[in-house]
Amino acid sequence: MQSAVAAIEALLILFLMSAFGWVLRARRVVTPAAMPALSAIALDVALPCLVFTVILSRFHPADMPGWYRLPLGWVLFTLAALPLSLAAGYAARPAVRREFRLCCFYQNAIFFPLAILTAMFGADSQAIAQLFLMTLLFPAFFFNTCGMFFQASPRLDWRKTLHPVLLTTVAAVLIGLAGVTNRVPDMLIKALQQIGAVSVPLLLILLGARIREDFENRGPIYWREIVAFIGIRNVVFPLLFLAAFPILNLSRDLGFLLLLQAAMPPVTAAPIMVGRSGGNVAFASQLLLTSYVAAAVTIPCMVWLFVRLAGN
Repeated sequence: MQSAVAAIEALLILFLMSAFGWVLRARRVVTPAAMPALSAIALDVALPCLVFTVILSRFHPADMPGWYRLPLGWVLFTLAALPLSLAAGYAARPAVRREFRLCCFYQNAIFFPLAILTAMFGADSQAIAQLFLMTLLFPAFFFNTCGMFFQASPRLDWRKTLHPVLLTTVAAVLIGLAGVTNRVPDMLIKALQQIGAVSVPLLLILLGARIREDFENRGPIYWREIVAFIGIRNVVFPLLFLAAFPILNLSRDLGFLLLLQAAMPPVTAAPIMVGRSGGNVAFASQLLLTSYVAAAVTIPCMVWLFVRLAGN
């Protein structure tokens, strides 16, 4: 129960930070013209600094001998999620089936779990380092494959593949494996930590602003698909993982990280990528918003069930 309460508190913090973004967008403090620049600062500058400093301080190969299983676990999880997402698409009408599948398949792999783990365990905890190691391939994978739901063979974009988050993760891991972490100047680490500290708040403020922007430009509401999506993405997917957890013989830490992946709402960039592919942006935004709100209830429930299965 304590873990579920901690998850609820973490989610309330997320919603409050997102609410600031909603208000700032409503008052025109955050404008659509400013959002791309703010997003670039958060994703390409602040987040890589956070990734680098957390892994540098928490990644010790001797204390984490099975660290390579983390990205492997994400790969296997993704392979299992693809057929489930394709099958889930039949719950939506053909006109919006591609958008439904895309939002099912690409969960909020980094930012939402990052905020939850930060609130539960602290910004420099080993759980954060494990999350970054697990999802180091996710940004490149998402940006280069999401077009497959709209076209047969999406093109590889090396600028998106070699994302700063991937580069800083690899750099920090190599430094840790070489055993030269203590040679990195403390002044540099402290400066990067200060920059990285703004990543989560800024990302959540931008999320709130984007939700407000989508709300202002909303079209017809797809109630049938929304209910089905919440049932599948927020409830069925994590329940399937919980059912498989005792069979998979996973460690508690890896199991908890994978549970968060299974229980997450869609990645926040889903409506943007749907729009670039010529899909229904308003529908994707509705799935994102409603799944995000429902997560305030579903995620703590799944965390509580996980603790019951895995033990304290």
